[in-house]
Amino acid sequence: MKGIVNIFLAAALAGVGVATDASDGAENAASLYGELSILEDYADPTLRSGHDLFRPLTDAMAGYFDFKDRLSDKQGLAYTIEIAPQFQWGLDGGYTANNETNLILQWAAVDTTDSKRGSLLAWYQFANTLSDLNTSQFMDRIGVISPVNGGDTAPGSANQLWQMLAWEQWFADEALRFGVGKLTTRTFLNLNRYAVSDREDFFSPMIVNNPVSPFTARNGMGAFGQYHFDTSYLTTMLREADGTSTDISFDSIGSGKWEGAVELGLTPQVAGLGQGYYRFTAYYTDDIGAGVDLQPHGWSAALSFDQDFGDKYAGLVRYAWASERYRAFKQRIAIGAQIKAPLQFENDRIGVAAWWAESSAAQLGNETGLELFWKLQLAPYLEFTPDLQVIFNPQQDTTRDVVYVANLRLRVVL
Repeated sequence: MKGIVNIFLAAALAGVGVATDASDGAENAASLYGELSILEDYADPTLRSGHDLFRPLTDAMAGYFDFKDRLSDKQGLAYTIEIAPQFQWGLDGGYTANNETNLILQWAAVDTTDSKRGSLLAWYQFANTLSDLNTSQFMDRIGVISPVNGGDTAPGSANQLWQMLAWEQWFADEALRFGVGKLTTRTFLNLNRYAVSDREDFFSPMIVNNPVSPFTARNGMGAFGQYHFDTSYLTTMLREADGTSTDISFDSIGSGKWEGAVELGLTPQVAGLGQGYYRFTAYYTDDIGAGVDLQPHGWSAALSFDQDFGDKYAGLVRYAWASERYRAFKQRIAIGAQIKAPLQFENDRIGVAAWWAESSAAQLGNETGLELFWKLQLAPYLEFTPDLQVIFNPQQDTTRDVVYVANLRLRVVL
């Protein structure tokens, strides 16, 4: 524990010591808040025109969105309800479907006109399987070890959890961001603008998540700090290592088991290309659990890069490695690209990515995958995404060379 605390404090002090001026440029919400960026992305429905065919649906919801605007303006309470069912078919058999319903809110408790002066952030999630097979059973059916979506409810058919409940505040002319409470790292650490979540762009957690490092699979009580410079930032986190992700609990803080992370982010405007984000993350955890559930102490490192290529294209690279076999994979690399506004539809996206991963199980080999999606913004609050995943060298069925998975997703953001 002492080593983790020293790392956390040293990084924080180093960041403050070399600070210059905070960046004045506007930052993409996804680069700061990850999956919570939905609050800003959908704050003004008029910015997402959708397709003319669905104009009647847009007009019918105008009163509801006016109510949300008044609630935010007068009470400082902004919220989003996201309902996002997915449907997946193995092209040689097997079917699974699940839904995630997320309630995400931010209450600007100090100043209703400026959430950065102090706000409460909350994220509650309910996930349920809509088919006979949950995601794990479907993966067994098609013979892969790589998750095909992030909504697995195994071993049951449903689960619910508090992903986040934390106080956040900005200081030093909005250069220093600080948060404390129940934290999920998917809102401030190892993020990527073009691989946000399996309900927003790519389906596969091999691309949108980090299936190697323990911190992306844990939720616990802790604190983080983030200091912004002109073209970079530094993030540090200290959190209980053995916290639960299902509720709000202080029980495990007294165990003395901690995890910590430090991330350096470079945010250059690259001449001739555009905005880039280059994140380098180092992580350490104490051992937790016992017996077959033991997770040893150890290290992990991760990279997450995204770069604009003009106004219409973007690229991404992600890598993760762990010193121990914490999760299903010991290392993973993903490379991808997105096309913005295809066919002149401003909020549509086309994405393609490939990944390779080394299994944590000594008896299993590596898997490689490819994914292609087209996200269509049908209305300001409605998205529809067809998708195809191709997984090579499936490790649960070595008689096959390749597995094809066809996917559909509907996303309603209210």
